[in-house]
Amino acid sequence: MLKGKGERSRNDIPDLRTQWESLLDQVWRSEADWRLWDRVDAAVRMETLREQRSRQEGPQA
Repeated sequence: MLKGKGERSRNDIPDLRTQWESLLDQVWRSEADWRLWDRVDAAVRMETLREQRSRQEGPQA
């Protein structure tokens, strides 16, 4: 008997635990990316503030 496109055998569908682990893995990777970009944003912000302060103070001898 041929299976239709909409029919899947039980072995084709990952079990609930596998789906849960996959979802958690995606969340953890996304959070790691967000933390990385937060650090990059903070570094850029600090450098921008440094530049603004040095321009305001002007050359001091």
